[in-house]
Amino acid sequence: MDIKEKKNLGEGIIGGALSLTVATVVVKLLGVLYKIPLANVLGDEGMGYFNTAYTVYSFFYLLCTAGVPKSVMILISERLAENEHAGVKKILEASVKAFTVIGFAVSLGFVLFAKPLSGLIGNSEAYVTMVCVAPSIVFSSVSGVLRGYLSAKMRLLSIAVSQVVEGAVKLALGLLLALLAIRLEMSLPMISAFTILGTTLGSFASLVYLFASSKSEIHEENIEQNEKSLKTRGILNKILKISLPITVSAALMNLSGICDLFLVMRRLCDIGYTQKEATALYGNYSTLALSMFNLALALITPISIAFMPALAKAKAEKKYRRFCDCVDSALSFTAFITAPVVLGMAVFSEEILALLFGEAAAGVGAPLLVLICPGIIFMSYILIINSSLEALNRPGLATISLVVGIAIKTIISGILIGKADFGISGAPLGTVVSYAVSLFISLIMLSHILGYNVPVLTKSFLPYLAASISVLMSRMVYDAVLFSLGNVISLGFAILSCALIYIALSAFLGLFARRNITKIANFTKLS
Repeated sequence: MDIKEKKNLGEGIIGGALSLTVATVVVKLLGVLYKIPLANVLGDEGMGYFNTAYTVYSFFYLLCTAGVPKSVMILISERLAENEHAGVKKILEASVKAFTVIGFAVSLGFVLFAKPLSGLIGNSEAYVTMVCVAPSIVFSSVSGVLRGYLSAKMRLLSIAVSQVVEGAVKLALGLLLALLAIRLEMSLPMISAFTILGTTLGSFASLVYLFASSKSEIHEENIEQNEKSLKTRGILNKILKISLPITVSAALMNLSGICDLFLVMRRLCDIGYTQKEATALYGNYSTLALSMFNLALALITPISIAFMPALAKAKAEKKYRRFCDCVDSALSFTAFITAPVVLGMAVFSEEILALLFGEAAAGVGAPLLVLICPGIIFMSYILIINSSLEALNRPGLATISLVVGIAIKTIISGILIGKADFGISGAPLGTVVSYAVSLFISLIMLSHILGYNVPVLTKSFLPYLAASISVLMSRMVYDAVLFSLGNVISLGFAILSCALIYIALSAFLGLFARRNITKIANFTKLS
């Protein structure tokens, strides 16, 4: 490969990675935009049915999709490196067939267990919504295989577009079906079921797009070449070996959400709430506080991805000093991005939620968002620390910290939600404590392996100092202009002033020092 070809390939990788990052943020924004009118249409009770079904569905969905794209990508990349296109086609065909069957089986199991699960949770009327979203598991399973194939072929833009297509169709058809159900004067559980059909149709649209994008390239794979012996069982065993640890970690994270759902519904009923009241409270918490929490993490997650190649390379070359420098830079950059987001979201929680969801819903959701905001800090660092453990070929340690965190969350949330003084507030408090415990355990493990104290607090001090001053000053700006300009324009002025002050303070405190920027650039370049 000549220099020009290498340059073009590098540009393609960077462009594709950027497109995936942008697509992730766009999809999260579409998700928030989806829930704003949806919350107005369904109300807190209707959103309780919708989010109950979606939370349980997500667990079954992850079983079929979490590790599939990466495992298929690795196997196909190995064949492409050896120029064995017949092997590529065989891996792809075997994977599509296998995950069609697996997806169908899991989808069927979800349908069969939907009714007892909804009853066990304490939200029996969410059953129909669960059934309506089940078919998307089949479509998403096959989509995962095609995304793995396209990743190996460096067709990252196609993957990004497929994600946006899925989010856009989900938004448009979900709302259209919700309005149709309302016009037909259906009950809230049935309106919720019609709405979630948008998710099923979105996953189907994404699959159609991926198939259309990859069809011509698949047909061009030369099946006449001699290939190494590939057995379907061997292919599936390799996929399972690669994807299982990824799936376990993803399932554990999702299990945390299911714990919230189960504990909120059950424990609120224990202290005197009716099922409908508990459903409404959970609907508000999951739609407002958790949606903003997940949106913030969507902005931060790409940081851990960007540093992962440098961490893996340093480990392979046994350059542990460079590995530690890379961890330090990742922590610094994470703190710089996270600090204004977390503090701004906490200080302006009611104003942001009132703008997006209305004042009535914001009155309940804002205190819950404030309580869960520290969890964003802990989770942002967990992403970096656990990525470091994975780069050191110790993914099991990251899993241990998550298991302990979930156990702690279950105990704390279960106790607090069951006390009248806390109620629903126990859910975000339990989440924050669980993430803090998981981070602490992962930090101890990484520090022990590397032989040095990972400087989380040191790297956090200046960014959070600058962000605290910036947010407090922006709050003063907001309060000064609110009476004359109204909430929307005042909030815009506050955000702009916060950004300008934060950038100025960061420069003054040396966060933009040439040395720091050069380090980050070196660690995140794909070469």
